[in-house]
Amino acid sequence: MSASFYNRYIPFVKLEDKQYYANCPFHNDTNASFTVNMDSDAWYCHGCAEGGHYVEFIEKYYDIGEEQAKYVVNSITGRDIDPM
Repeated sequence: MSASFYNRYIPFVKLEDKQYYANCPFHNDTNASFTVNMDSDAWYCHGCAEGGHYVEFIEKYYDIGEEQAKYVVNSITGRDIDPM
């Protein structure tokens, strides 16, 4: 998987130093404080101090539980996500 997973949900506004930047979907953000690291595919928002990987993103984005989030990630990627 890659940063393109997140780009399905939020548009990236810039790429700098192996970090994609976007406005955070979890708070009123106008500073592109949401980042996705190209090496680890982990996300972090410097504005609301939330972060994680694919499953945590989907949990928060849709306000659903971990098992449901894994199902969503699996259906998008075609890969089985093991329990964290």
